[in-house]
Amino acid sequence: MPDVTQASGLFWATVFGAALGIVAGTIIQYFITLTLEKKSKARQKSSLMKEMIYNKSLACELYKEVQKLRNAVNGGVLNTYFGYFPYNKAIFAQAIASANNGMLYELLSIEHIKNAQHMVSVLSVNTENWVNNEITRRRDIVINTPESFDRAEAVGFVDFVDKQIQDLQQTIDTLIKELQ
Repeated sequence: MPDVTQASGLFWATVFGAALGIVAGTIIQYFITLTLEKKSKARQKSSLMKEMIYNKSLACELYKEVQKLRNAVNGGVLNTYFGYFPYNKAIFAQAIASANNGMLYELLSIEHIKNAQHMVSVLSVNTENWVNNEITRRRDIVINTPESFDRAEAVGFVDFVDKQIQDLQQTIDTLIKELQ
């Protein structure tokens, strides 16, 4: 006949071993999850940084274009200017993803988030359409009724766009610094 005390000891050894295995598995899973989450956050931060660098290069393109527009207005040849301001080429996929999962709030202060929101509103299809339509309107005036063209007003418009783009560059630089 089997020894009952030996069976009881095997039972408790099995229970203790299973419990220890569950605890060890849980601890290992916890640390694996932490490691994967840390890598995911680092990858998302890196992608957000690249997105900001890309948007900075777009702001530089816009700045070059505003200088061409300024030269056309100041040189009296706005009728030959056919440049385009592609504000809508900006990318915000990572910024949106980071906002949706809460990561953006870990990376940036409230003030920087406000600046990022302003950047998104400037680099939009609405701004693109407005700026390019205003240029076309002024060019049409120069072509069709040159005597009613207000050069001072056109220079003021160029100054406004120039300031907007310079502020945009400064905002992006600040965000890049904050993400480093």
